[in-house]
Amino acid sequence: MSDLFYSSVLTLQEQLELLDKDMLKFAKNLGYTKRKLPLVFGDDKYINNNVLLVMPPFSDGRHSEANVRRKNEGKRLKIKKHFEGNEFDLLYEILESYEISNWFITYSHLVPLERHTKNGVKQFACWIAKLIEIIGPKLIIAMGEDAQLSFVKKKYILRDYHGKKITDHNGIPVLLTYPMSYYIDRSSYEDPSYKEFIMNLDWDLLRKEYERRIKCQ
Repeated sequence: MSDLFYSSVLTLQEQLELLDKDMLKFAKNLGYTKRKLPLVFGDDKYINNNVLLVMPPFSDGRHSEANVRRKNEGKRLKIKKHFEGNEFDLLYEILESYEISNWFITYSHLVPLERHTKNGVKQFACWIAKLIEIIGPKLIIAMGEDAQLSFVKKKYILRDYHGKKITDHNGIPVLLTYPMSYYIDRSSYEDPSYKEFIMNLDWDLLRKEYERRIKCQ
């Protein structure tokens, strides 16, 4: 770790840049050196008064919808990287419709690997913990079974615990919900109205927790 470890005398951006550099060293040790890794997305004015959304592991820009490739004029079209793409379009739409403005978004693992293991996500959880110290969320939402491993040792089954609190992180409640890919991925035998029902059910509950804990102007 860097000698100046995320000191309160540093500005927010300085703290994030320091954390980002340390995380990049971590990534290089895993053999990943292609690009600088973005750490978090959100508005600085919501520091210490926000909800942190922890997304599934970053997968090098490949859309998670069964690894489907979109085609344009016969060529593979790369999905936009880092807090962009179909899943984030849907997430931003949900956040806006539920009037959840004070948010930050990160991934449960920012180092693209061919296969994310449970131990890999758990190992990366130390970076999530350091990020939490910096941005000071009042509420944490783990989006998916992989993302929850940033906070718990054993997975909670989504169908039983979605929309519910699964643990506390240093006094901050951690709630579990489905990742955006769950709503985007569709098979021919699935009833789309059921997924819409689940989405509305969860985000109604998450919105209530947000109202309880975050002060909005």
